[in-house]
Amino acid sequence: MEPDKKIQSCMRSGKCCEKGGPSLHLEDKSILQEGILKPKDLFTLRAGELAYHPVENKVIELSDEIIKIKSKEGSTACIFYDADRHACSIYEHRPLECRAFKCWDTKAIEDIFFKNTLSRLDLFPEDSTVAELISAYDKSLPPRQLYSLFSEIASQDEAQQEARLKIEKVISTDDAFRKKVIEALGIDETELEFFFGRSLRTLVSNIQAVIDGNKS
Repeated sequence: MEPDKKIQSCMRSGKCCEKGGPSLHLEDKSILQEGILKPKDLFTLRAGELAYHPVENKVIELSDEIIKIKSKEGSTACIFYDADRHACSIYEHRPLECRAFKCWDTKAIEDIFFKNTLSRLDLFPEDSTVAELISAYDKSLPPRQLYSLFSEIASQDEAQQEARLKIEKVISTDDAFRKKVIEALGIDETELEFFFGRSLRTLVSNIQAVIDGNKS
């Protein structure tokens, strides 16, 4: 990121908030514990997923998971951004990245990108049902499994059909798991992306969009 030398203070343009919600760090744990941020407001990028690194300006495979605040539906803007007022609706309790970000000097936020990030297991006792369920899910349906299957699709014709069938199977398994969690534990559908990350159906759709984009 290149700082704008002409700006030395926040002009409340909202451009930073319109680019999406921040990632959460260990320092932000209290915001969740106090109920200011709720599971329905968040989504998890799991370890092994591909994500854009803004400092390195490239897509990387995440070595650790990242919890982020969701964007408004149909928009990239953070859900807590009030466009009419050009203000944050949780400003007094805004996360670390929001406090660190200065569009005229990005060093502070660059220094904390992907460091000391908050994880789901930081929020629940190790022996809790939720923690055990998260760990079991990540072990049985890791993102790397999907990426590996898509690599097989790009290989020989004989392997393509088998790989597609495997992808359909893991998607069905994931769909069934999420439905069962809603029914058995009473977790709201809006909270699933926090507890178990984005659905494999969504990840597959995103991967396919990238592949189709590269073909055009």
